Amino acid sequence: MRFSFLVRPRLPARARAKTQFFDQCSRQRHCRAARLGLCAGTALLAAMLGLGLMLPGAPAARLARAASARPQAPICSGPCVGILSPIFNNAAEGPVGATLTLDGANWPANTTVTIWPGVNQDACLQTPSSNVTGTLAVDGSGTASGTYVWPLSVNMVNQSYLLCASDGVVTIIPGTQDNQPNSYLVLSADPPALSLSASALNQGDTLTVSGQNWKPAQPVTVNICSDANCVTPALPSQQVTSNDDGTFEVQFSISSSMPPGAYYVRASANDGALMVPLSKGAPVQFMVNAPTPTPTPSPSPTMKPTPTPTPAPSRGSQSNTALLIFVLGTLSVLFLIGGIISLAVYTRTGP
Repeated sequence: MRFSFLVRPRLPARARAKTQFFDQCSRQRHCRAARLGLCAGTALLAAMLGLGLMLPGAPAARLARAASARPQAPICSGPCVGILSPIFNNAAEGPVGATLTLDGANWPANTTVTIWPGVNQDACLQTPSSNVTGTLAVDGSGTASGTYVWPLSVNMVNQSYLLCASDGVVTIIPGTQDNQPNSYLVLSADPPALSLSASALNQGDTLTVSGQNWKPAQPVTVNICSDANCVTPALPSQQVTSNDDGTFEVQFSISSSMPPGAYYVRASANDGALMVPLSKGAPVQFMVNAPTPTPTPSPSPTMKPTPTPTPAPSRGSQSNTALLIFVLGTLSVLFLIGGIISLAVYTRTGP
């Protein structure tokens, strides 16, 4: 008789404990729930690690958000006004005649704020001249907004002027806000200007537009239009960047399709602070001449040769000619007779 024995390999202690746990678990109903819970917990942990969500001791993930260049409204403890544009390196500056975009906060609702430039804080406490003032409308929430054209008479170069404001009751002295410029630095005593290379051109010519007294290193758009308000562009606009001294130059080709007449040039900074012509300035214009018709050359007349007249012989010359013919004829006859006689004598007598 033979006996066969099945020898089971001896497992390590940790494996035996794990096997005993699942063997016992298989005899109980809640074993399946334990397995599902273990699997679900593992999957949840992997998902949390994969998504980078916050775990104990780990920093929270944040979405990148671009910071706004400037708050929407000035921050101040009381009524105030700030300059939104033109801004360069966090400072408001430019030539006279620039259009400043302003806003304010904490004013009495539905009122009007008067603004004016002041060389110092004392000027804000004085009554301003009417030719340098502007106004801002205040809405129901106390927010003021609008534009202000810098006066041509306030033109001290490299002078920083404060922006004073008053609603008739409250007068502010700039310096109560901390997030917007409230002073304007005058860079040029002359407003931005344009000059043209010619006042009249023909189709096919080139027009050069030059700018002066613009802000340095500023994009400027130049348009040529068929009306003073530049509603109808005549040529595609061009953009140019001003030089460090506030000048620029751009060229336009006058196409053959442009009908003769007056045309207007308009230039504006991209931020809208500078524009030519000014709101009350004379238009910058030039003329396109009517094409000159090319004359058709007429055929040159053919010159007929003039016959040279043969002079008629005079009577004297006619008589001389006849006499000469008679003499020659007589001599010819005589010589002929002499020859015949000589020949006859020679024939008879012999040699």
